[in-house]
Order: sequence, then structure tokens, then C-alpha cells
Amino acid sequence: MGKLTMKQAEEMLESGLLTKDKMKEWQDSGLISSRQRGKKWYMKSSDNKTVYPQLYFQGLGKGGQYSPNMSNLRDEFNKLIHKYAKKEK
Repeated sequence: MGKLTMKQAEEMLESGLLTKDKMKEWQDSGLISSRQRGKKWYMKSSDNKTVYPQLYFQGLGKGGQYSPNMSNLRDEFNKLIHKYAKKEK
């Protein structure tokens, strides 16, 4: 069984299929996903501005598949980010 998104749970709540107590219970048990996002990695530029490093494969488009070389590059890039950047609080 998969998780419900927060939007799906709110729609069920509005339509009366789900009560607030049941929704809270399902969130606590992990049946409803949360809206948490991962923390961004950042660096400071020489003029003390916050910048966010990123890797982008131009031309891949929606539904494009990573090649093994692309996956290896992404892994190496992530290692460098973890080495040189800081994670937001």
C-alpha cells in the first residue's frame, strides 16, 4: 500500500471521507506523506552572497533516462557538494 499525498488527504477530509483525528493518526503512522522538502546545499560567494550549486543535463527533457555515465557524474557531483557546501538549517 502506498502513501497518500497531503493533497489527497485534504481532499478526503473536505469530502467527509476522513476525519481530522483519523488524518492525524494516519500521518503519525506514516500512511500520509508530509510536505517536508530536503534542505538545500549552499555556498558563499566572494561578496558573501548565498549561491546554490546544481548540475543540469540540458537536452534530457521530461521522461529522459540517465545513462550510467550520467549517474556516475551525478554521484561524483553530490560528493563534491557534500565536501564543499553547507546544508541549510
